[in-house]
Amino acid sequence: GTMASLNIHGVPVRFPLPPYRSQVMVMRAIIRSLLDEQSAILESPTGTGKSLALLCSSLAWLQAHSKKQQEEYEAEVARVMREIQENPQHTQSDHLPTPAQQSEAQPAEEAQASTPEATPLVFNDNDDDDFAAPKKVPKKNLVKRASEKPTPAKSAPPPAATPTPTPTSTPARATQATDPSSSHPTPKIRGVVTGAAGAGVAEVSPPVGVKEPKPVIIYYATRTHKQVSQVVGELRRTAYATTNMTVLSSRDQTCMQPFDVTVNKGEECRKLLESKQGGGTGCPYYGNVRQLSLSPLFHNATWDIEDMVKAGRKKRACAYFAARELLETASLVFCPYNYLLDPLVRKQMSISLDGHVVILDEAHNIEDIAREVASVTMSLDKLRELAVRTAAFEDATTRVGVAVVLSDLMRWVEAATQPSALNAVDYETHAKTFSGQDGAKLLETQTGISRITIPLLHERFSTLVEQYEKLRENIMLPPIDVGSLERLIMVLSFFLGNGGSRIVDYTILLRRAMIREGSSRRVEATFSLSCLNSAIAAAGLKPARSIILTSGTLSPMSSFTSELGIKFSTTLETGHVIPPEHLWSAAWAFSPLNRRMLCNFQHLGGYELQDDLGATVLRVCEIVPFGVLVFLPSYGLLERLLIRWRATGLLAQMAAIKQVVVEPRANGPDALRECLVDYYDAIVAAERAGVTCTPAPATAATATTHASDPTTSTLSSGASAMGPDATSRPASTNVGMGRASRRATEESGRGHTTPVAMQAFSINPRVGGAVAVPVSSGLTITRTGALMFAVARGKVSEGLNFADNNCRAVINIGIPYPPFKDELVKAKQVYNDTHGRARGLLDGRSWYEVAAFRALNQGLGRCIRHRNDWAAVILLDERFWREEKYTTQLPLWVRQHLRRPDSFAESMDGLAAFIAARTAGPVAAPAPAPA
Repeated sequence: GTMASLNIHGVPVRFPLPPYRSQVMVMRAIIRSLLDEQSAILESPTGTGKSLALLCSSLAWLQAHSKKQQEEYEAEVARVMREIQENPQHTQSDHLPTPAQQSEAQPAEEAQASTPEATPLVFNDNDDDDFAAPKKVPKKNLVKRASEKPTPAKSAPPPAATPTPTPTSTPARATQATDPSSSHPTPKIRGVVTGAAGAGVAEVSPPVGVKEPKPVIIYYATRTHKQVSQVVGELRRTAYATTNMTVLSSRDQTCMQPFDVTVNKGEECRKLLESKQGGGTGCPYYGNVRQLSLSPLFHNATWDIEDMVKAGRKKRACAYFAARELLETASLVFCPYNYLLDPLVRKQMSISLDGHVVILDEAHNIEDIAREVASVTMSLDKLRELAVRTAAFEDATTRVGVAVVLSDLMRWVEAATQPSALNAVDYETHAKTFSGQDGAKLLETQTGISRITIPLLHERFSTLVEQYEKLRENIMLPPIDVGSLERLIMVLSFFLGNGGSRIVDYTILLRRAMIREGSSRRVEATFSLSCLNSAIAAAGLKPARSIILTSGTLSPMSSFTSELGIKFSTTLETGHVIPPEHLWSAAWAFSPLNRRMLCNFQHLGGYELQDDLGATVLRVCEIVPFGVLVFLPSYGLLERLLIRWRATGLLAQMAAIKQVVVEPRANGPDALRECLVDYYDAIVAAERAGVTCTPAPATAATATTHASDPTTSTLSSGASAMGPDATSRPASTNVGMGRASRRATEESGRGHTTPVAMQAFSINPRVGGAVAVPVSSGLTITRTGALMFAVARGKVSEGLNFADNNCRAVINIGIPYPPFKDELVKAKQVYNDTHGRARGLLDGRSWYEVAAFRALNQGLGRCIRHRNDWAAVILLDERFWREEKYTTQLPLWVRQHLRRPDSFAESMDGLAAFIAARTAGPVAAPAPAPA
């Protein structure tokens, strides 16, 4: 394609291909917000090229801003120089830093670098081998050497010796940011130096009184490491791919030590580094960190964490610390967004957001994450472990000592979590909540912690950690989980600090629950200090110049400003880039018997509605080819429906048409992976069996391949019809519950339409997996794809890409309100009702509605992943058909063309016509069942 050049609000933007209208809207909103130093909320559906628009607009603005900064800086320096020349009584030295000022400005690490032992190593950039033998250079030249090719020596006088500023204020970094895509930073300011030997041209430090420009960094954060990798891939395609950048990640992603998977890698890493100081072997990868960070592979180039790990293995250097070192020169920093929200992580990474730009992508859960970051949950066993291990470093009589406080807290939690002291939530769970005021009184009486003593507890913690570190160097001691202890004390400080003004923002939850681990069970008691105010953690973002929240599904947007305590001056909601005929969305109210389906909590327990829902899903599966996703409000409802449909035979009928797969309730990637294998395999088998899915001939408006399109629009039967997401499908494995169903899929893929002998029909709703058809059913298996049952807020509703044939219809049953019996949900509603008017919060009921529709909208976004994709979106609930207040909270791209069929037959006719148009062939709708 051809590079597109745009001018947006006076900022030149280079874009890989002609942008969609929605991308232009996003770039306008981003640049306007950055120019005005304001914040924005932007919703643009998945598949609209949102990430590309975010990167190009923000980096184009950074270029323009840095150039303006540098020009103003050079003009000011020139003005001062003219004053010096025009006033003979003054000399340049009047404007230069004094030796004392130079000494103060020089960082300690650079002072150390003047010794031969501390002289770092840098790569020979001319050598073809990235890991050639390095040369020794002064550390103050590292930034320049890392980004520039060596230049021949000149006969000009040597530059004057000047101190190198700190990374946060270095002119070199500021000039480098002038053009992040350039590999040649703007030269330092040059001026006239007067001395005994006469005048000469040399590099000089800025005159006294001239403020150096502070470079702006763009922090681009998203939910997971996988999503970070996807955004980095988008950056490679842009004209800004040579921006100096880094990717921050956890040790789980980067550590090359062969630690056991059950250990805490952070703690093990710290032990290794400490052992080196105590004469041990240390970590063999740590010594070569600087050499790895100086490699040309990671300067003026786009790279992902996998690239860093691969290079680290080659050089035997730590990728984790090398990526952190690159923070010194980065203009663009990628990371998961807890790195910016969590105060402990910001402290560990030495991240300051003051004056910088923060982009939070996939930010639909940001309010929940902010509350979680300012909360802590600790089991009774963990409290006991910390109390015992810290006691070795403190006198038992120490007032407000860490060990004493932990012991008192542990004893109180142990007594207060007995079943008789709690309220029954269900047959396996007991719990009790305390308001912030009551909780603060309890903590003071039971442990001595109060808003007056919390500063003293902080001091005791610092002393204890110092003692612990010293003693561990010489003697073997049981390790203390310092991270967990630090988080507990941090949250206690949030709770009781600031003069006690935040006490009302918290609730204390005591809980006793049965924990299932495979076939075994155990009882676990926990203490939670839970934050109800997202603004406490979000306050850490406020020093930023601009904060941009964006996602494919942010609707409803009404709560972000009040919940986060951040003023968002711009709110944007874009439509989809697909042609209107590529989406069929409907509020589906009637069952095959033309009974209205009101899917609220009271009605979903009845067999009549459960049977109507099953019959409707079955009829949709008879029309829609390939993949169908069904989202339900909860695992409990999913289990009840599966049990009912198994009893009535509906589930067997579904399994004869589609491979039925159930999202596992249990955590762990292996369980979900097995389910996805079954799902994807069934779709591939249907493609190979000749279930064609070739869109109608593309028009001039839809035939153009675009920058954000992962592939062209043509789909057909066979392996080539798998679509752009085929490479992301897990490899098939012949293990677990899916084996028999996979054999049946292979048989149907060969064109067999006779009954297939399969294992006994069974599905454990808690475990999930593939559903098999019973031999006794006598059903003929002719599968046209797969049907997956999943849960809102579950594992399938976020982060998974069901492009093209992987999802040709999404069915949403009901509205996924948060569990109303959940103690924290009730506490949050009470909190908003109590403080809503004073703090501008939504009332408790409105907050409850917003939380439900964010979860619902996230599930709907699993389909239609690029411009040429197509799918049906079906909302099975009378409320969407009847009341506008429900449809207004749906995403713009769904509600724009939402249909409200007045009968089941009208719904089926509309869906059948849509499928026929998209598959370029007739798809007959089954005759409606008699009333």
